[in-house]
Amino acid sequence: MLIGHSAQAVTYDSKLNPDKLAELAQRDEFKSVCQVNGASGVLIAPNAILTARHVVRGRGKKTWAKNGGRALKIDRIVEHESVDIAILILAEPIKDIPATPIYRGEAEVGMTVWKVGYGLWAPLVQGHRKMLKRGVVPRAITNNIYEANQNDVYYKYDPDGAGHTEFEGGTAPGDSGGPLYAEVDGKWFVVGVTSGPRNGFYADARLSTKAAWIDDSIRGDASDPTPKVAK
Repeated sequence: MLIGHSAQAVTYDSKLNPDKLAELAQRDEFKSVCQVNGASGVLIAPNAILTARHVVRGRGKKTWAKNGGRALKIDRIVEHESVDIAILILAEPIKDIPATPIYRGEAEVGMTVWKVGYGLWAPLVQGHRKMLKRGVVPRAITNNIYEANQNDVYYKYDPDGAGHTEFEGGTAPGDSGGPLYAEVDGKWFVVGVTSGPRNGFYADARLSTKAAWIDDSIRGDASDPTPKVAK
């Protein structure tokens, strides 16, 4: 079963225990996940949170971010002009939570990724929309990337299909901006940023092809687009 816009509030298979998904999200590897404007984000450098552009667009000074319930002061926001990613530059670096670096390789296709976010959640059962609950704590699900292009990585939600993952799931409102974590050669990276469903599959922002822009944005010399002050 594939999830499109009409059913985007499904986050996991009804056979899975939601408490287990919340427990998985507390793994040390995922401590860099953040809350941004009621949605999600991820710490990719001591002073930088990566999120989805649509999570911060139009919010300006009203944008807020937290890590583990701790409020973080934002110095400025940089939005990519054509891809659904944005970077929150913090006024002070976070020293006690390790940031998760972005992936810079080219081998996303075939990766099993962990998606962690604070979105609404409910199992895929009849009447699931009435069961939706706000994500007070993050939850983690897994999926496989089956395709990638210059801007996006793709996966499908198919818990009974061949090659499905143990904690197969999709995303929901509030998961936007959250990370796609992957372990590569014993190290953890952020491969993508949650954007949302597209007519039966999911397309999330690919980071490896935007590494230069991300680096420039964190240094403060990104030429595209104009940074927005959020003091």
